[in-house]
Amino acid sequence: MACPANQQTAARAARALLVRRLPGSRRGSVRAHLQRTERIAETIWRRWHVGPHQWQVKHLRWYLTVHAREFTPGTRYRYWLTVRALVYALG
Repeated sequence: MACPANQQTAARAARALLVRRLPGSRRGSVRAHLQRTERIAETIWRRWHVGPHQWQVKHLRWYLTVHAREFTPGTRYRYWLTVRALVYALG
């Protein structure tokens, strides 16, 4: 898949990738995962200009260690859960 043209396209591609993998209704935790996925995709796109299908481990590790450093421990854990779901979705 080609590299997305902008961060909104990257966010939509990441959301589409994860929406098929998450079971359950689109309320509560599933919706929160999807919102976090969009934020992760936009941030990674701004840094490296790559979309979710080009992500490598270094991109997701950077997000969790550098970008999420200022988050509270509970928020970091929720982002870690979302990254884990993205890794499973990417294979």
